[in-house]
Amino acid sequence: MIFKKFLYKVLIFFTKFIPNGLPIPILKGPLKGFKLIAGAAAGSGKGLSIILNLSETERLNKVEEIMLKNIICFDVGANIGLYSLLFSKYSKQVYAFEPVPRNIIFLKRMLKLNKVKNVKIIPFAVSNHNKVSWFKEGDSYATGSLNEKGDYLIRTISLDTFINKKKIFPDILKIDVEGTEIPVLEGSKNLLLKSHPKIIIEIHGDDIRKKCFTLLKKVDYRHFIPLDANSIEGAKEFLITP
Repeated sequence: MIFKKFLYKVLIFFTKFIPNGLPIPILKGPLKGFKLIAGAAAGSGKGLSIILNLSETERLNKVEEIMLKNIICFDVGANIGLYSLLFSKYSKQVYAFEPVPRNIIFLKRMLKLNKVKNVKIIPFAVSNHNKVSWFKEGDSYATGSLNEKGDYLIRTISLDTFINKKKIFPDILKIDVEGTEIPVLEGSKNLLLKSHPKIIIEIHGDDIRKKCFTLLKKVDYRHFIPLDANSIEGAKEFLITP
């Protein structure tokens, strides 16, 4: 842990000399071999802590552990596409749901930079309805969410609507939606009942966690594995399986 903190500080120092927009090779971790655009990801040091596997380490490692060949993945809240890139290594097809215009631009650039052909961008926010809704930006490009007091309008879609139209079911469902986890799951009940994908989810707050777990238990999910802490109560990131 001490060495990791030291390495992070060294990295932050050197990122001062790296211009935004420069492609940087990822040197360590599940994303090794891909390239990251400096300044695209949120966080200090131009988001480049990912190149040494210093950010989202547990979740990225767990995702790689559960991957199988030729599967379908849904990346809900894709942001600039880090998980979509990881999914693309193994998947037949990845569907990246991302509503924020700035993030979509970087997501397209990341896919082109890394010559990824099996990720389809869906420019919608995922919720429990299909309409135009307000979206509020957060403190960074990674923390926006649906909010009636939002900054601009975006289109929303439920995953049940999406699978009914496309006749596609995911094997892995990743959700990172900054506090709107419940509407996403509410709009995915048929999907969850029919295909029971493995779920990688970040949950924001004890109240939301309890409601999410209650909802998921009703559709036969039984295993709730914390990824970033030793206990469920202390965790935000989970692997959830039937």
